[in-house]
Amino acid sequence: MNRKEIRDFWLKFSSTYPEFSFDDLDFVLKIKRLWLKHQRLAVDSVNKGDTETTYKNMDMVENKIVSLIKGKRKYSVEFQGDPRGITVILYYKNSIIDWNAV
Repeated sequence: MNRKEIRDFWLKFSSTYPEFSFDDLDFVLKIKRLWLKHQRLAVDSVNKGDTETTYKNMDMVENKIVSLIKGKRKYSVEFQGDPRGITVILYYKNSIIDWNAV
């Protein structure tokens, strides 16, 4: 994602939520990197077979995301194991953050 796309996302999201700051944007981008890792591990679990190591790594990523979100009341998260969909759904004040826009 290039700077223009990041700026466009921030402008769009901050117009709906004026309190959405650059710190929030950095936080969302950090969660997005972890989401991409979680998504890749979910795909691996299907393509390479359900291995214990893959699920263990997915649990580690989920725990890291939960620990990052803990204490941030504005955010909540849901996890899905099916790689055909979104495996990590991040909410900001009950609004889903569109990973394609970030």
